[in-house]
Amino acid sequence: MRRTAKARRELAIYDGQELIGIVKVSEDGTTRAFDRNGTRVGSYPSFQAASTALSARVEKSGAAVMTATPRHSAGPHRRIAFRRIADAALNRAPLIVLRWLPDGRREGAEWIARNPTRDDRRRGSFKVNVVTGKWGDFATGDRGGDLVSLASYLFKLPQRDAALKVADMLGIDPHE
Repeated sequence: MRRTAKARRELAIYDGQELIGIVKVSEDGTTRAFDRNGTRVGSYPSFQAASTALSARVEKSGAAVMTATPRHSAGPHRRIAFRRIADAALNRAPLIVLRWLPDGRREGAEWIARNPTRDDRRRGSFKVNVVTGKWGDFATGDRGGDLVSLASYLFKLPQRDAALKVADMLGIDPHE
């Protein structure tokens, strides 16, 4: 009798609002990626490699990719490590802004893009500093101090949910 390994960790990966796939890590450590239809895409050496493989499929089209919260609940009593998540995101800032703001370009330490939350016709007023993580839309006055607040702004999420999603995207534990 063949046993199916129970998933120890699952993560849904989204392109904006649309599910593009699920990454599952079983109790025996096997990591598999599945597309939105449940078809197995492949096995990978790590959770991050599987997540990256699914994300790469969408990145080729230039769409933004944001991972969802794991399908298991950590419970309301655990504190979110906002600073650690923001610092980890800052280490990958050039890749993150390329995912979230694919029509942008880098000029020195800044990523200059159109603001996807409003009808922004040209680049110039929306900037993200990839060295400090600070960002701002100089046309509207919206701004923030790190990439977690940028995720909150772009994806219209509460700060806590944005931190959880950024941590999952990076493959790190979001809790203190």
